[in-house]
Amino acid sequence: MAKNFLRFGVWNINRLNGKLNDTDFLSKINHFDLISLVETWLPYGNPDVHIDGYCSFSKCRKEKSLSSRRNSGGITILVKQSLRKGVKFLDKGSNEEFVWWKLDKTFFNLTSDIFVCSVYIPLQNSSREIRLNTDHFENLQNYIHKFSVLGDVILCGDFNARTGTLDDFTHVDPFLNEGNLSTIIVSKRFSRDLNTNCYGRSLVELCIENNSVALNGRTKGDLTGQFTCNTYNGSSVVDYAIVAQELFLLINSFTVDYPTEFSHHSCLNFVMRIKTPKHPNVNMEVLNKSISFVWDETKKQDLYDVMS
Repeated sequence: MAKNFLRFGVWNINRLNGKLNDTDFLSKINHFDLISLVETWLPYGNPDVHIDGYCSFSKCRKEKSLSSRRNSGGITILVKQSLRKGVKFLDKGSNEEFVWWKLDKTFFNLTSDIFVCSVYIPLQNSSREIRLNTDHFENLQNYIHKFSVLGDVILCGDFNARTGTLDDFTHVDPFLNEGNLSTIIVSKRFSRDLNTNCYGRSLVELCIENNSVALNGRTKGDLTGQFTCNTYNGSSVVDYAIVAQELFLLINSFTVDYPTEFSHHSCLNFVMRIKTPKHPNVNMEVLNKSISFVWDETKKQDLYDVMS
């Protein structure tokens, strides 16, 4: 393992089947070391995804609405084969809206294990949400409480949460905090989407409670909070990458791609620095005697020619 950076992708793909043979789509996927694809619409019981150079893990919805002609939801994680030994998928039978996976601190030479949650939360007033009648953010909080004591947490995906420019962190006075190195000062977040909804307010509360911040709108590459979803009835920011404040300092960049023909959601990209592993010990023979050189006056001109 000799990488200095990990390239993450997060993308609501609006159906995966039919795109796996598209060279432009595959070229985009190959840009990433690890990518979360949500709304894959893969059928339950047959979720295999084969892309050269990657290992995959998929979670699909067990139920399909009787009135629907297609599957819905679904999350697939793609991991470069060279990194597979450093990734472990967790709670495989848990909530269909989340996939938790761990980046091993030893393999990636990190200070702590990182627990990543790939998220797809349906629209607030969708028929599925009304039928389930569950609080996704409370469920998410319970998982964060479980994993945050074991390492750092990253949340990424489509939350269908419109946060506007609501603060997602507690303001700290830099003068009062002077000398307290344990507190990380983050900048205010900007967003082109000024609207909020119930899920958005729940998401910023979740961030504040867990000392986490969104990369959108405050990170090099996206300092304005670009729209992540563009449809016939408007544009919005609903897709996020959210990291523990301790990890924020390791984020090199975050970008929102331009919309493509593959989805009305943009692909999110973020790059995280990882420590370069130490070189393995090299056996060296140590001479127990000094080496001396004898000067040859006749070689003086040769030395001058080489040095000039």
